[in-house]
Amino acid sequence: GSPREPTPIPPRTADPYQAIVVLLLRGGFDSFNVLAPHSTCSLYRSFRNNRELLVLQPDEMLSITNDDPDQPCETFSVNSAIPIMKEMYDNGHGLFMANIGHLAKPVTKGNWFTETKTHLFSHTTMERECQLVDAFQEDGWSTGVLGRMLGVHQ
Repeated sequence: GSPREPTPIPPRTADPYQAIVVLLLRGGFDSFNVLAPHSTCSLYRSFRNNRELLVLQPDEMLSITNDDPDQPCETFSVNSAIPIMKEMYDNGHGLFMANIGHLAKPVTKGNWFTETKTHLFSHTTMERECQLVDAFQEDGWSTGVLGRMLGVHQ
């Protein structure tokens, strides 16, 4: 075929530039190794017990303040190995969405197995469905997490 025409550069606008960047973390750099309850939060003990050897110790944590009363902790922690994440959060240029998953509808502990079409406890499946968002592709075309976020913010 013939070469495609290059996409023209859009004209400048007076609106400030904005971008949404999603970091899909894998392996040992998962959400609990980036963002965790701070050691002053009551959830830290459960976090410590469940993470065992992988737990962030208090000296490996940079505190961030949470002002959302619906969150379980007033203070969370960012891994001290990535101070840029704390800096972006503190200056209002970053936010955290941790442990998001996919459900087609609300379920309970008693009916999740029969009422879901996906493997809820499969890390690989949750990664793929987070990228697709429309895990069952009922619309024939999936926008992905960024497309869905953009749709909400427009």
